[in-house]
Amino acid sequence: MPLTTFRPGQTVRIDGGADGGSHGGIRNSPVALNRVCPHDPHDRMAKVRKKAWLRCSTRCRPEFTAHAAHWPGPAEANPGFSATGPSFSQQFQNSCKHRPRLGANIGTPRGNARDPHPRLSLEHSMSSIWIMLGLLAAGISTANAGAPSSPIVLLEADFNNKPAGLPIGTGDAELNEPADLGGLSTTVIEDSAGENHLRVINQSGTTSARRIKWGLLGDAEVSSGTVRIEFDFTPSELDFFSILVREQGSAGSNFLNLNVLGTGSISASTAAGTIALANNGFSAGARLHFDLRFDLDNGTVTLANNDRILALDQPTGVSGSGIGTLYIGYPTGSGGAAFDLDNVHVQADRTLRTALYADFDEAAVGSGIGTGGAEVGEPIFIAPALDTEIISQGSGDNALALTSTNTSSAQSSRWQLLDDIGIAVGTVVVEFDVAFGALGSYNIGVREANGSARVFTTIAISGTGGAGSISDAGGTVSAPGLSYVVNQTYHFRLAYDMEAGTYDVSRDGVPLVSGRAHGVASGIGIGRLAFGIANASPSPGPMILDNLEVSADRVDRIGSDIEFLRIPGVGLPNAPLTPALEVAVVNVFDEGILGGSPVVLDVVSGPPGAVLLGTDATTYYGLATFADLIADSEGIYVLRATSDALTRTADRNIAIINAGDLIFREGFDGD
Repeated sequence: MPLTTFRPGQTVRIDGGADGGSHGGIRNSPVALNRVCPHDPHDRMAKVRKKAWLRCSTRCRPEFTAHAAHWPGPAEANPGFSATGPSFSQQFQNSCKHRPRLGANIGTPRGNARDPHPRLSLEHSMSSIWIMLGLLAAGISTANAGAPSSPIVLLEADFNNKPAGLPIGTGDAELNEPADLGGLSTTVIEDSAGENHLRVINQSGTTSARRIKWGLLGDAEVSSGTVRIEFDFTPSELDFFSILVREQGSAGSNFLNLNVLGTGSISASTAAGTIALANNGFSAGARLHFDLRFDLDNGTVTLANNDRILALDQPTGVSGSGIGTLYIGYPTGSGGAAFDLDNVHVQADRTLRTALYADFDEAAVGSGIGTGGAEVGEPIFIAPALDTEIISQGSGDNALALTSTNTSSAQSSRWQLLDDIGIAVGTVVVEFDVAFGALGSYNIGVREANGSARVFTTIAISGTGGAGSISDAGGTVSAPGLSYVVNQTYHFRLAYDMEAGTYDVSRDGVPLVSGRAHGVASGIGIGRLAFGIANASPSPGPMILDNLEVSADRVDRIGSDIEFLRIPGVGLPNAPLTPALEVAVVNVFDEGILGGSPVVLDVVSGPPGAVLLGTDATTYYGLATFADLIADSEGIYVLRATSDALTRTADRNIAIINAGDLIFREGFDGD
């Protein structure tokens, strides 16, 4: 495939192949390419069919090169980027100071037999809705070193919620069940009240390989970061048992073969070869607690049994795919002896992803700041009596100085998250550096999106330099640790557990409050910050703000944009519209949502009494296809798409006409 070099302002078209497989790295299906780098908030490309328009209109990097078949291209054709080092998007992001840690190596989509590159990571096509991993848009990644992370559980099966005496179902990870039993017999066994385990036996009468298959939530496949797999395995007698760790959808990538042997020992191998094990003996009837830890960034695995190391940091020999499937059962030649299984657990470390970042380093010293919002690292509002100035702190490090020109009333700057979202689930972390240029009263607030009524936190800095206070919807507590010295910079970190409704505040690593309930009702998300000078401050300031960042571990679960990608222009009554109508739903990173997003269509205008059928769909990799959409009456329709809080009215009509009119119309149009 040819190499193509993109330069600032240049637009490049990549055509998909005719068979959905022979393509230039972009599937033969609808795509929507949006911004590659956040400098230009309007750099959102038009949605098209079978074409992807990509423009590098940023000043981050003078040029970058993409291989038409598989990004990134060879290093020799890719100046400034390495084909063997960090990922292409990571290198590109690292060159962009405006939004560090914004992108992510999300993982890979479900395999596609027609696709010669079924596991192109999302990072290799950051803006394509089709290639985006909607099923693992949860942001499982350690693509940027130093980013804080939190675990996401992708499989949990302790069988305690299953009826004893019955076989296990195959509802997959969403129901705490395997995806396939592989022809094996299973029974849920009660150990005590509320405590069960699963008994497995091969009663097929054959000695061919048979294994239970476990998938991850949303058919996810994790291609970066760390994955930890744990389970309790108890062989009833000495026999041959097999545990395999593979990619999602197939078994070609040998991350691990773990064998429990009839000799009373354990062996292991990966795609890199046999692993020498220590502490690998066992006895029939003894519980084996396996703990398998994969470092996907470094391509290694550490194995432990009953808290004893079997092998440390051994190479897996796998690249280009991720972990998505666990198999537990029998290899060929096994006698099929029963084994007990319990506490199957798979988790991955997920990076907190950035929803707001402002370090002011690219802004001109001496200038004020705009109100362009999170896309450009700016607030959305600045009080009329609040002066702003970009100041230099040396060595290219700038900060924002906020100074009141009317201390008789509060003056603040308001900041929102990308696409004005609010985050009501998971972990939310707010961090910033701040100094106070004079003894004054200063306020720092955390609120809901698009408003200030819900008080998650207010940090009040005293005009005397002494103890301040921390307040929220539940009340106020004194905070002696908020005393300060003029012109000394302090690092604040506020961490919110949105499910628990609690938060921590620390300054320079010293806790000020821990586990405090903020008192805001659940379901309301954090979405706004405020920084400014308080009412009746003894001085106008300034407050000096730097390195403002809001990150969250589930920000990518929140839809922020909904668009019609394809609207059929004409159709017949009581027949599915062709080509099928398509709607895209993406998060602030232009990715599909974990597990898909529900999309519902309704009629904004149309024939009186008209009925629309087939109006519900769920996105797959960010795309919802309405293959069975039917209108029962002739007329002109305008449709609306809704997904949770998002709504969009179509900008094109659909004409439903009878067959004769359609034939006439097509004949007329063809002349």
